[in-house]
Amino acid sequence: MFAYSTAINERRNGRLRSHEHLAVVTVHRRTTKFLEATTMTRATVTLGRTTRRPRRLVRTAALAAAAALLLAGCATDVPPASGPSGAPSAPSDEVTLSVPTSGPWEGRVIGSAENAPTVDGDQVTIDVGAAAPITVEKDKKLRIGFSFSGSCTGFYQIAWAWAQAAAEEYGYEAELLENCFDLDLQISQLQQAINDGKYDAIVGTTVDGSTECDLWTKELPAANILVVPMSNPVCGLDAEPVTAMYSPGTLAYVGGATGTTASWQAFLEVAYGDHAGEKGLSINYPVGICGCATSYGLAVENALEATGNEVDLTISEVKGTDAAAGQALAQQYLNDNPDAGFINVLSWETGQGVVEAVKSAGLEDQVDVYISGADPGLVDAIVAGDVTATNPNYPGHSAWAAVQLLHQIVSGETIPTIVANDGAKLESFSDTEPPFGTFIDQTTVEDFEPDTVDSASARG
Repeated sequence: MFAYSTAINERRNGRLRSHEHLAVVTVHRRTTKFLEATTMTRATVTLGRTTRRPRRLVRTAALAAAAALLLAGCATDVPPASGPSGAPSAPSDEVTLSVPTSGPWEGRVIGSAENAPTVDGDQVTIDVGAAAPITVEKDKKLRIGFSFSGSCTGFYQIAWAWAQAAAEEYGYEAELLENCFDLDLQISQLQQAINDGKYDAIVGTTVDGSTECDLWTKELPAANILVVPMSNPVCGLDAEPVTAMYSPGTLAYVGGATGTTASWQAFLEVAYGDHAGEKGLSINYPVGICGCATSYGLAVENALEATGNEVDLTISEVKGTDAAAGQALAQQYLNDNPDAGFINVLSWETGQGVVEAVKSAGLEDQVDVYISGADPGLVDAIVAGDVTATNPNYPGHSAWAAVQLLHQIVSGETIPTIVANDGAKLESFSDTEPPFGTFIDQTTVEDFEPDTVDSASARG
């Protein structure tokens, strides 16, 4: 976020000044400020409290459900966009999204571009758009390496639990390549996988999709390894619409609810629109930790512009991702800005500390907290009135969808190259057009069931 903030500072001729332990960049776009430090989010809300303002973009379940039926009805009308040999080759602007009414992706959002493998006896040949096609024994019991942060965050704990359940369902071998956001470690693990020839497929989330582009789209496929990125796209496509997040060389991409600029922007537009004229704090991860930080930072900027830059926003990044880092940053901000109206934060890991900071400051009835993620604890916090709203991710469904894609392709079936909304079915109150925004507050939280470790499902 520091590099991102610096670029904005230069573009807008802002000036850098010190502020206790924080470096603050004041940008002349309605006194929007950028902090390089540790930040957090906190919000107040509803049950047992007076609602401070209406939530303008909350959808009614009945209206959204009816629109979902209309979208689903169009699913069979979307033509495939595959290359002549089965490899996906359609330009991203030709890829459309639909919700099938039957089949393995019933009720889920998929792209129109497809990959159709060639089956010759007991061999399946898969053209992923790399230098050479990938061949695999038909119906092979796959060995899958799951490359992500594992136990380091609740998000990936859930993803790993669902990955294991899905792999077990098909008799596949699943192994965790845990990296805890360590770029060098992830690269080393994947290069070792290439050398060992241990895996038939790699599923995971890049630490830095741009840096690792060739590794995921060229080197792994060249070793006859199928690749399915999830949650964050590879090759610098973080800011693109989900229809453009597929990269040739990979088998498919699963995402669209998690880690996309568009989904976070839609969520933040609600928050900023409800707090026009007020002060607020935005808390992000450092850009180097994950591609999600880049996407979230851009979403904040886009949401500010879309809502007319009518909030006095301080943008900061946490030095660490835990609750303590979030609490320290939020406490300092609230001490300096006791008249603040809201805080938005990238994750629940950090956001828990923000909640505590707001409580310690005695500002529960003044400061709204918006935290992305919809982790089980975050959902409970909305019910309790400690957090105002969230937009969900579905780490479990993402892992399930990736395994489902692998199972279908080695069975000789045609697959979509884009599975949006993280592979989860749309909520009854979700938007029915991209980015399929899902705004969860106290009016909708009872209708939402988050992915959890305990709810790990082999069938999504």
